[in-house]
Amino acid sequence: MARKRVWLTWLPEESSPADIQGLVTLLGKSGLEVDGTPWNRDVAKAGWLETAEVLAEPGRADVWLIVGRRDDFQADAVRYGLSLAQVLLRAKRAAPLAMLCAGLDGALAPEGMPMLLRDAAVAGAPSSTWGAKTIAAAMRPPPAAAPEPFRLSIIAHSSLGQWFEVGPAESVWNGALFGVDAGEITHHGVGPQGLLPEHCTLEYPSMGLRIDAGGREFTCCAVKNRLGAGESYFVRVTGMPSHILFGEHPEQDEAEVRILDLL
Repeated sequence: MARKRVWLTWLPEESSPADIQGLVTLLGKSGLEVDGTPWNRDVAKAGWLETAEVLAEPGRADVWLIVGRRDDFQADAVRYGLSLAQVLLRAKRAAPLAMLCAGLDGALAPEGMPMLLRDAAVAGAPSSTWGAKTIAAAMRPPPAAAPEPFRLSIIAHSSLGQWFEVGPAESVWNGALFGVDAGEITHHGVGPQGLLPEHCTLEYPSMGLRIDAGGREFTCCAVKNRLGAGESYFVRVTGMPSHILFGEHPEQDEAEVRILDLL
């Protein structure tokens, strides 16, 4: 049987090469093929993208092992970056990636993880158990997510910023809506899926809309362009919103929208 490939993400900022190498050696003794990097917390420069792009490559990893202290897993910049990485992986990978979140100073609670990481397996000290638990996670990949009526992805670059991409999965949307509970929406546009539009014509564009949903106030933008399955609405957001709201443009005061927790 081929060795399982694990991508190791080390969260503590004061990364000790000796500590990381010791864990790599320990995992190697369990029969795992280990690669990885320390986590880049720089959200403004899309530091999370370094890991997400690697893990989106087919066959690069069987399991993603994320290691840190409990305080690391509570840091907003870490939680936000991990969530955006998961958004990209769910959009790009054909199958879900198995994950194990391991606490250096104690066991982690699944309910305390960011929303998009709550299906991950969790572990605590001692690290000598992580090899077996990583293999177990790789052997039991998470089930495929239930089909959703929407698409959600993200395009990010250190100079272009972060652009959320939403659109219908199969049906047609008569417009689109996107909102944040923090940060700022600076630009929006429509175009083919997966590619930021250079030029576009927005139909009845709106910015600065205020919507109360899920007990939160969202600042939203919207357009009434018709979007098919291969077309998307792109929204540039600055800062770190803890929640985003998106869906088809509401024709009435009440509309069905999705709210996603990023922190």
